[in-house]
Amino acid sequence: MPKPKTDSKERLIEAASRLFAQQGYQATGLSQIVEESGAPRGSVYFLFPEGKEQIAVEALKLSADRIRHLLHSTAENSDTVTDWIRRIAASMAQSLEESDFRSGSPLAAVTLDCVNEGNSSLGQACHRAYDSWIEDAAHLLQHKYGMDRAEAEKLAVSAIAAIEGAVILCRARRSTEPLSIVAERIAEWVP
Repeated sequence: MPKPKTDSKERLIEAASRLFAQQGYQATGLSQIVEESGAPRGSVYFLFPEGKEQIAVEALKLSADRIRHLLHSTAENSDTVTDWIRRIAASMAQSLEESDFRSGSPLAAVTLDCVNEGNSSLGQACHRAYDSWIEDAAHLLQHKYGMDRAEAEKLAVSAIAAIEGAVILCRARRSTEPLSIVAERIAEWVP
């Protein structure tokens, strides 16, 4: 059965997410997003009257939701924190390899590009996205894996930071080894 076509709004958000993951926010132009999406050019300002920044906020929400889904879906099949972390790292490594190391975390790329825009809607979207990952990871560590709240929150922050950094190193080295190393180190942090 053929896959149904997505509407213009979804195509623009998907294209922006892909492009930000590959080249960051500053290097991605609105024209490039439109071209990549295949959406009608005239629909952009109707759907996103605030332009590229509004598309980026939506793309970050999409990316954050995908990682949140990854956190939960890998936890469903993992009996231990160590197994859970390894599954997350393996999934991210697979995505890196499938993109030939051209695509990483759109959230990291946009955050680095917009670090001085903390009060903008884009800066706030970055903040909310990372917070949602940390909250979900801490919740799973506490409620599924039995960690106390304070330790769960510390491990969640540490793991998210380490994994995001590992993804950047993987792209630089064109190797998934940094993710493997980080997954093993995070396992050692589990109380």
